[in-house]
Amino acid sequence: MDVSSTLKKLTEERSDQESVFVLFDGALFPAMQKAYEYEGSPQICPVYYGTRHEEASEASPCLYAPGNESKVWSLSEAWRDNGIVFTSQATFSDVLKHLQSLISVTLPSGQMAYWRFYSPEWLSLVMEVFELNDLKAFSGPITQWGAYSGNEWVVYRGNAPAYAVQEKEDGWLSITDAYQACWKKIMNERFVQRVASEAHDRMSAPPEGASWESEISRLFEIAKNAGYKKTADLERFIWMFLKHPHALESTECREVIGDGSCPPVRRLDKVEAMLHGVQENGEP
Repeated sequence: MDVSSTLKKLTEERSDQESVFVLFDGALFPAMQKAYEYEGSPQICPVYYGTRHEEASEASPCLYAPGNESKVWSLSEAWRDNGIVFTSQATFSDVLKHLQSLISVTLPSGQMAYWRFYSPEWLSLVMEVFELNDLKAFSGPITQWGAYSGNEWVVYRGNAPAYAVQEKEDGWLSITDAYQACWKKIMNERFVQRVASEAHDRMSAPPEGASWESEISRLFEIAKNAGYKKTADLERFIWMFLKHPHALESTECREVIGDGSCPPVRRLDKVEAMLHGVQENGEP
C-alpha cells in the first residue's frame, strides 16, 4: 500500500469532521524547514513547544496539518521512515495537547523516559503489543494511524471519534515489564530477520544443515551473552563470523570475545586482527 492508497483509506473511513495530520520525527528530519517547502503558510508546531521540554525543541517531533495544496504526499519518500500520519476530529490545538502528554512515559522502575512513539517502527510495536485499554488511552482523540512499516504503508485503528481530550501531564502512561519484554523479543526477531535477508542477498549459502535465520540467531545469542548490546556491534560480530564460520572453534578467539574487561569494540578489533593475521602492533 503506497501513501496515496493509505491517504485514500484514511480519508474514506473518516467523517467530514476529521482531519489528516502528519507527525514528523524532528530529530531525524528537518520538519520545520520542509513544511515551508510543502506549502507557503503551513500549520506546524514542535510538540515540545510550551512544555517543560521546550529547551530540547530542536529534537522535538513536529505536528503538521497539511493544507489542500501541500506537496507532503507527493514527497512522502523523503519522510516516510521518519514520520507517521493519523486522523482526528479534534482541533490542531487539542491534538497537540494529547501528543504533549505522550512525550515521556513512566517505566516499571518509576523513572520517566522519552520514547519515540512517532517513529514507524515504534508505532508498529505499540499497536502490536498494547492491550486494548492502553491502546485507547494512547490514541486519545486519534481515530486512525498510518505508518510505513515492512516496506509498505499500514493503517491501524485508533479510537472512537467521540473521545474527549483530557488535560494530562506527560508520564501518565506507564510501560509494564511485560510490554518491555514483548518489545525486546519482537525487535530481536526483526533484527535477525533483517540480517538474514541481507545474508541471503550477499552470501552464497548458509552453513550445511542450517538456514540463514537459524545461523544468525545462534551468533546473535553468542554475541548477546558475551555482552555485545549495540546494534552496530552485534551486526559487526555476526558478519565477522558469517564470513569466518570456523573462527569460533578457536580457544583464543573465544577468550577474546568473552573478555568482559575489554570494551566490545576493542574485542571486535582484536578478533578482526587475528582473523587477518595481524598482530596488535599492526605488524604481520
